Amino acid sequence: MDYIEWCERVLACLAEESERNSYVRDHGIDTSKLEKLIWGEHYEEVKASSTERRFHDVVDNAIYDLEEIGLVTDDGGYRYKLTLDGKRVARDSTALYSVVCSSRLPEPELSTLRIIGDLTAMISDDYATVIEEKDSYAIYRELIASDQQHSTLSESEVDQAIKTLRSRGLIFCESGTYPGDIRINYRGMIWLHKREEVAVFAEIDELVREWETTNVDFKRELRLDTASEKAEFIKDMIGLANTKTSGRRWLIVGFDDATRSLYFPPEPVAEPWHTKICQDRMEQLISHYVRPSINIRYTVLEYRGGKVGKLEILRDARDLPYRVRQSVGDRSAGRRIEKDDVFVRHGSQTVKPDDKELQDLISEGQRAKEEAS
Repeated sequence: MDYIEWCERVLACLAEESERNSYVRDHGIDTSKLEKLIWGEHYEEVKASSTERRFHDVVDNAIYDLEEIGLVTDDGGYRYKLTLDGKRVARDSTALYSVVCSSRLPEPELSTLRIIGDLTAMISDDYATVIEEKDSYAIYRELIASDQQHSTLSESEVDQAIKTLRSRGLIFCESGTYPGDIRINYRGMIWLHKREEVAVFAEIDELVREWETTNVDFKRELRLDTASEKAEFIKDMIGLANTKTSGRRWLIVGFDDATRSLYFPPEPVAEPWHTKICQDRMEQLISHYVRPSINIRYTVLEYRGGKVGKLEILRDARDLPYRVRQSVGDRSAGRRIEKDDVFVRHGSQTVKPDDKELQDLISEGQRAKEEAS
């Protein structure tokens, strides 16, 4: 568990108790009661394994950081309750990540933030926390030792970088001429560790806005158990690989065709699609049923409270046209593909090419081979 996960666990626990208890929803809860809710039957065990000060800091620091970012408010008497933004983030934190990660951070502030994160963030099985670094000189010393790029920085320049990070809300530290009691906070951890995820979310959002095109296909679920499921998958792979388009080629799994929204099964299923599918499994099928084999890149992402499969088809023009290596599928259900079949995408449909399209694919493959030789 990292510090982002820990802060969000505290937030989720507060949200759950607010749903159950109208007094907590209206007036808040103190941290000692919140601690018992978070750890439940393990409360005494966790408390005994830590010093008294460290134990209380674990929840207090998270609450402080959640309050600083506007997700929690103090209702008086050290009782804390969710704000409207806190309720939203407790359900889905991706919008917050997008806002926090939208700004850029120049050097040496970027490297300084990384060093502060490394020095002050701590993880364990039961919680994560942040400890304060008393002296900015320790951060300066670590920064210079870790990166020769910053060997010419002075202590005062690092102090200024720390002050800038504080003004941006990415760290906690005392104000004053010489920064002290410095630590990373929830916002700073998001900025450090969620930027790549935010970029992926933005990419998926854009694909969803455009929906199915020549080079993008969407599926609600992906299963590869039956012959017909394998045939449909192989047909889609060949169609996306063969079609001539300037963009990258994607199969995105996890969206409902009718609503174009993230798909959640109406009832919990024993084996969700994403637990049964992996890159190795898909590569084995492609190698067995496609000639020549198609290279792919597959990841499963946490996306707005659900799972999304992101499969990129990596086309090599020298291999065109890609064909079915071996027949597979259920003929009676109309879901069979035959050996040597070729498929292309026409808009959102995967079909067999006409004679001219097929000849164009053959010619493109020949040209690519000649240029590579």
